Amino acid sequence: MIDFHKSPTKDITYSLTRLRELHLQSYAEMWNEKDSIEKFIRKCTENDLDFRFEDPADYGLEKKYWAKVLKRVGPKYPHREVEPKKITKGEDSPKDNPYLFWLLETVPYYNQLRARYVLQPFQNNTIAIKLPKRPTTPEGMTKEQEGWWLSQAIAAYSQISPWMFIMSETPGLTNKVSGASSVGDLTYSEDYFGLQTKLFIRGVEQFSVYFMKSYQEYYLKKTGKPLVYKKDVEVYESLLAPNPPDPSYDLSNASSIYLSFGAAMLNLVSLIWNSEEMWKMVITKEEDIHKYEPGQTVLLINELLGYEYPFHFDFVILEDKEADFVSRKVAYSHNKKKKIEDNPVWKPNEDLIDWLWTWKYDGDEYKGWSPTGYKEVKVEEEYLNSTESFIQAVHNIADYEVQMEPEFHRDVYYPSPRFPLQQLWQVCPYPPTSSEAAPIALNRYNIDDSKYPFTC
Repeated sequence: MIDFHKSPTKDITYSLTRLRELHLQSYAEMWNEKDSIEKFIRKCTENDLDFRFEDPADYGLEKKYWAKVLKRVGPKYPHREVEPKKITKGEDSPKDNPYLFWLLETVPYYNQLRARYVLQPFQNNTIAIKLPKRPTTPEGMTKEQEGWWLSQAIAAYSQISPWMFIMSETPGLTNKVSGASSVGDLTYSEDYFGLQTKLFIRGVEQFSVYFMKSYQEYYLKKTGKPLVYKKDVEVYESLLAPNPPDPSYDLSNASSIYLSFGAAMLNLVSLIWNSEEMWKMVITKEEDIHKYEPGQTVLLINELLGYEYPFHFDFVILEDKEADFVSRKVAYSHNKKKKIEDNPVWKPNEDLIDWLWTWKYDGDEYKGWSPTGYKEVKVEEEYLNSTESFIQAVHNIADYEVQMEPEFHRDVYYPSPRFPLQQLWQVCPYPPTSSEAAPIALNRYNIDDSKYPFTC
């Protein structure tokens, strides 16, 4: 479960260091399996099938690390099946891939002559967070009371801190249709490499096929013309047009960065709640992400807040449509009417604050989700007398399984989010042409610029 009473920055440097190590190992594993990806794309193209719509398991690749990541990250619409598709003539938008794992754009590539990666700040790597709309004022509340009530709502929301990387030991939910995980590839990678970040975020690792020979063959068959690579000067085009970062050994994991970031975001919430026009400027609709220009939100918050955004990751803000600030009694009554005998949320306590943030997932996109790795845990009687011993017993379960709810309920108020409020999109850097250069290249990528806190 998520512990909102725990300081979000207490272990942030530990968690982000683990996250950096996790990504480095993941990239090394994907580099090692690059030939497998080449053969998969080439086989699909030979059969006149669009590789972006194909399941690697149908080609005997279900045990490959990259294939597992593809499935965990899932398709754009995880509650729908991805149907195989023939290669159709014409060019598609690079953002129209059904499986989010695939990227058809230029990514950081290794310049062997200069022995460094050519990076593109604010492109490909992205932090996306969800923020709630201004709560609906309760009926009968005066204008003066409303101001105090909204102050209470903002203060309560600061405890949730999606911009601060929520600490959690919840392994997430799995969709029975696509096999996608609500936390993306994060928990799978953690188990695969034996590294626990204790973060409740959605990790989305992507792999670019842009420079692969098999993709060139696919592109020629699909468009009828050869793929012409972009020039370096075109690679860096963006709204911010930053200079290529300099090499650095500053990994920028200081907790003060995230405290400042959180304070800026909380200030932003108070501003956009008071202006519908400002809300529309700041919030990106999910259906409009393909129109989004890299760096536009960064420029906006720098201007609105007088705050210098500290990362070279792009930044996108979405609406948290499931969040609501409601009365505890209202939420409890609603849940009981759903006839949930063993209430998964809470029991009323008159000593607790009457209003709180809740999350209710009743949209079609939340069909078919269930807890990942749930297992009925039997604990010896002696453990029940000691909270510490009980927790330790749960942690000792094989394969990192934890005790959690046996079912995910739609249309129920939860007092903490069941889906992460923050997403971290990272692209795997393209491997060097020579395997001999791989160790140097990987570590070079790790030290380039302090504004890439989770690896470049």
